[in-house]
Amino acid sequence: PAVGRALGAQLAAHLGVSGPLRSDAVSYVSVGDGSVNNAHFLAATNLADYAQFRGFRCPVVFGISDNDLCISLRGYASIRVVSSCKKKRRTITEYSSSRRATGGW
Repeated sequence: PAVGRALGAQLAAHLGVSGPLRSDAVSYVSVGDGSVNNAHFLAATNLADYAQFRGFRCPVVFGISDNDLCISLRGYASIRVVSSCKKKRRTITEYSSSRRATGGW
């Protein structure tokens, strides 16, 4: 839904249609690192990537929590693999935080 919201807000602004979102809205979704292996997540990032390639604005932020929890697969550093592929094509900007010595964020 995050990518659809982002593209929908841009399309409504382009068509001059008023909607529930402002034309400068940014869509946000928060997932755990297990979702990075999920087809829904990969399809969303690919759609955002394709929209940018085609010249459409797709203001979406994917907040990924690296909690090392995944029901069906081990993490296998999937976040780093996906983000490194997207960064090579310059379609993603990565921001990260690290755990403090106290174990908190």
